Amino acid sequence: MGTRKYIPDFTSYEEMADFWDTHGLADYWEQTEPVAFEISEQARRRYVVHIDHDLRSRVQRLRNIEGPHVG
Repeated sequence: MGTRKYIPDFTSYEEMADFWDTHGLADYWEQTEPVAFEISEQARRRYVVHIDHDLRSRVQRLRNIEGPHVG
C-alpha cells in the first residue's frame, strides 16, 4: 500500500486552486467531512455558459434519467 497523502495547509485561494488543479479528491476523500450550508434565494444568479453540443446532450440524458431536480 502507498504512502498516505495529506491535504496541505493553504495560505491563499490561489495556492489551493493550484493544488487541486493537479490532485484528485479521491486520494484525499477520507480526510473530508460533511458540511451543511444554505444558499439564500437573493444570492442566486443565473449565468450563461456556452458548452459544446456533446456535453449538452449528455447532461440532458442524465436529467431525463435522474428527473427534473438535476440540472
